[in-house]
Amino acid sequence: MIIVGAGNLGKLIIDQMIMDSHPELLNEIVFFDNISDKKKVFDKFSIYNNIELIPHKFNSHNYFVAIGNPRLRKRMDSFMTNEMNIQPTSIISEYARVSKFSSVQNQLYVGPLTGIYHSCNIGYCNIIHSYVKIDHGVFIGDYVNVSTGATLLADCSIGDFTFIGANALVLPNVKVGKYCYISANAVIKTDMSDYETR
Repeated sequence: MIIVGAGNLGKLIIDQMIMDSHPELLNEIVFFDNISDKKKVFDKFSIYNNIELIPHKFNSHNYFVAIGNPRLRKRMDSFMTNEMNIQPTSIISEYARVSKFSSVQNQLYVGPLTGIYHSCNIGYCNIIHSYVKIDHGVFIGDYVNVSTGATLLADCSIGDFTFIGANALVLPNVKVGKYCYISANAVIKTDMSDYETR
């Protein structure tokens, strides 16, 4: 697998694979990060700053974009799929609960001890960190980042490219627009327009 981005989120994914007892996968991981000046992650995983230099055996595998910035995540995802013709994958902790009665798109990260309940619709290329509760009927658009400890209650909806801070609470039936920013510990009781911050 190629992990795009050798920063904190990429390191978090490696930690999770170790915690989830998947050491066999660790031998098949390289990083692509064209802005990193480092050569290795954790002194074990190679970082390539030119996609053309990655050994061919890795190009036949999947990729995951481990970049927090949603606009850059979208750009790199498009590059890997359209230019490099490599397929995306999801990374969902074996310690997370994702209902079989929810729809989840590809290129999804779900951290440990997160619960996604029934009848949810989770969009493409989202980052959902640990200890998150996503109640039944929640809709999450594409390229959303949900931070540790956030709670999204029943039937709320979250627009594309929105950031939800740590321990934030979105109450039932609230509609949050696109490109919104919800601060840590915020309680969202009413709808938010596109680009709004609270």
